[in-house]
Amino acid sequence: MKKISIILLSLMVILNTGCLKDKGFENQVYGIKDPSGSPIAVGFNLKGSASYIRSVALDASGDAQTVNGNNLTIGYYASTTAPKDINVTVALDPTIIEDYNNTNGTAVEELPASAYSIENQNVVIKAGNQNTSINLSVLSTLALDISKTYALAFKIVSTDNGIQVASNMKQHLLLFNIKNQYDGRYQLDFTNVHPTYNPTGLGTSVEVEMWTSGPNSVKIFWPDAGGFYNPAILNNSLQYFASQEPEYTIDPVTNAVTVSNSSPTATTVYEMIAGYDSHYDPTTKSIFAKWGYSAGTREWTQEFTYLGPR
Repeated sequence: MKKISIILLSLMVILNTGCLKDKGFENQVYGIKDPSGSPIAVGFNLKGSASYIRSVALDASGDAQTVNGNNLTIGYYASTTAPKDINVTVALDPTIIEDYNNTNGTAVEELPASAYSIENQNVVIKAGNQNTSINLSVLSTLALDISKTYALAFKIVSTDNGIQVASNMKQHLLLFNIKNQYDGRYQLDFTNVHPTYNPTGLGTSVEVEMWTSGPNSVKIFWPDAGGFYNPAILNNSLQYFASQEPEYTIDPVTNAVTVSNSSPTATTVYEMIAGYDSHYDPTTKSIFAKWGYSAGTREWTQEFTYLGPR
């Protein structure tokens, strides 16, 4: 099991931002502040993370949806703004999607060309600025399969004026999922029971997100833990068990809720607790569930109250 604490969260922030040697993430100022140790370069702004992957949740809609800003920003990495215009050539690179699938055992598909438009694939970082953006619009998601994950992969090919491309920030992978009606931010009020770590059934409230995992299913994502984890009170503190990723499937006819363990390394099989009405309320958009494992000796009673879209 894993423990979440203020100290741990602080360390996570320090580690995640420190690896980039980049202190200018606020207000879209991303430049390296000590260029004496790093050459001036251009690269994708990754908002304090070394990962080149970003997930974008799209509405099920026939209207165009703009994807830009922090998702597709290119920065000039230096202690000052660009002294002159810097032309940046960017190309789509499907091999990045192939490599991602091979590494993760996934079946992500490239977003069909008919589903999007790119206004400015080649961009200019204007003199006096440190950032520019690629403007991408997803034109419609109605023809896309909600059960699939789509992607577009970008690579910075070249720049001018003798500015190099940062080798660890030259590529960017956007993963697109289409949100179902249950997707969003929720307040989770819960209690849980564990014979050793929480025998009295303590509980609390936390904010979580429910991410679309299929046409009628969502997975619980806990932002404070940075992953698909299920909050629990264990040893009188807020924690979670590894290799457990609750997925909530809603019957579209009866609104009955079933919870299963979707972790790829799962060894624990969940069971719904008899006598409890695990269901989705379409009026309030609330989710109620009671489930557990090991013959009911470990169980959770949960109420998810809808707060808004994520």
